[in-house]
Amino acid sequence: QGCRGGFGGEGNIGAWGEGGVTGATGSGSNGKVGVTGAAGSSVTAVNYLYAYNNTNQTTIGTINTNVPINFQVVVLNSGWTSLLGGGVFICPATGTYQITYNIDYHSKVINPGNIVTNITQNGTLLNGSTSEIYLTATITNISGVASKTILANLVALDQISVNYRNPQALSGTYDVASDECNLTIIRIA
Repeated sequence: QGCRGGFGGEGNIGAWGEGGVTGATGSGSNGKVGVTGAAGSSVTAVNYLYAYNNTNQTTIGTINTNVPINFQVVVLNSGWTSLLGGGVFICPATGTYQITYNIDYHSKVINPGNIVTNITQNGTLLNGSTSEIYLTATITNISGVASKTILANLVALDQISVNYRNPQALSGTYDVASDECNLTIIRIA
């Protein structure tokens, strides 16, 4: 009797068989419902304001005196009213508000110095609202942006204004640039 021969090559894989039947649904009970989570903060759909300036305003005024910046174009408004051509806004309801300003200043002289921007509530400075920029250049029309966001507790009928103040003897040396200044006020609580 002869020797056993070598193994032959592996054959091709056969076709897949049909899938089996889906099993029955389990009969266990559902788990317990969890406790209700804490209420989230609410953003109100009322008492907001968005306005901007569409005209250059030359900063002429008494040294170290707040002068309201006018925001003549009111784009969105829910309840706010304005005085002095958009320089002072009247709060419609008591609450906590987020107030943001962006003011673009352009110098009209060489080395004009610094200019202060702030927010007042009924004529009193709101803490943390001041932004001071210093413009120094050997040419005119150098620009700088004053920007700030604060939270403030306001009472209905409070008067809010964004102001510029020139702390040195250089009155009339800046323009508040048109279309580059805006004010946003949102009630958050």
